[in-house]
Amino acid sequence: MCFRYASYQKRGSQKSEALLFTAAWTLPTPTLFPLSISDNKIIISGPIPTHRRRIERWSRLFALHTLSKDYCAATGIPYLNNFDLFWARPILLKLDGLHPNRRGSQMLSENIDSGLSE
Repeated sequence: MCFRYASYQKRGSQKSEALLFTAAWTLPTPTLFPLSISDNKIIISGPIPTHRRRIERWSRLFALHTLSKDYCAATGIPYLNNFDLFWARPILLKLDGLHPNRRGSQMLSENIDSGLSE
């Protein structure tokens, strides 16, 4: 598993950086950064499913969820399962079906807090 930075253009031609997640199954062990992380705890937070969106987007999110969960289980990295938390619960999302609403954000925060305290 590797993390990399990519830049993209925003309005007004200003550059920003976004952290992109890429799973690389060819690696025998997870590679996150070339520096020592022995004193830090790594937790992977899974994606949130969409509601009333194209099936292709949902399928990709489900594939990312499955891939990440299986990889974390195989390598011993803790995985926060946000997908199952939000699955079939559109009441936790805003009307756009993509972003968590106030209650969804609260549940997501509680899930992250519980993962960090373990």
